[in-house]
Amino acid sequence: MISLILDTDLGDDVDDVFALAFAARHPRINLCAVTTVLGDTRWRAALALRLLDDLGVHDVPVAAGAAGGEINTVVLSGDVVVPRGADDPRCDPRSATDLMADVIASAPPPVWLATIGPATNAAVLLAERPEVLEGLAGIAMMGGRHEPAYPREHNFGTNPEAAAAVCNHGGTVRVGDFVVTCQARLRREDLPRIRQAPRVGASLATMLET
Repeated sequence: MISLILDTDLGDDVDDVFALAFAARHPRINLCAVTTVLGDTRWRAALALRLLDDLGVHDVPVAAGAAGGEINTVVLSGDVVVPRGADDPRCDPRSATDLMADVIASAPPPVWLATIGPATNAAVLLAERPEVLEGLAGIAMMGGRHEPAYPREHNFGTNPEAAAAVCNHGGTVRVGDFVVTCQARLRREDLPRIRQAPRVGASLATMLET
């Protein structure tokens, strides 16, 4: 069993939503916190809370992290579930980095941080709360692209300085890049099965169809 903090820009492409559902339901993952990054992070937190409701998970704190930072316009999928600009009063009052630090200090080890959006929150955490390294087993990052013809990738490309800081901070880092993560594909014929997933299936399928 691992304790996991999921740092995400969910609400754009649907991959992060499926990652949240996977983490919440996996029997060997103790999902301890969700933090959001990029753009309207309060809206992203509201979306995360709605999806956790759909999953029947009510004890995982969700905190909004570093807002803004968009370089390119992104197409939203989450606004078909939670309207743009929405806020949820249940959003944790702590900053994303404070929530991360508190979980690292208190959750059963090993504690991993997974960044599946831009690495802004993680870089701030390492810069402002370096003491957390002692309790952090590692950081798993989704980002980068090792294809010379297509050097830019959204997560690392949005905040390359943060990505570099996290990758080179000296602790354990595992990176799954664009080429690796794109091997997991959903097809249109998967939609009926996804829609039938207990509780959360309707939201997942609706976002996937946008």
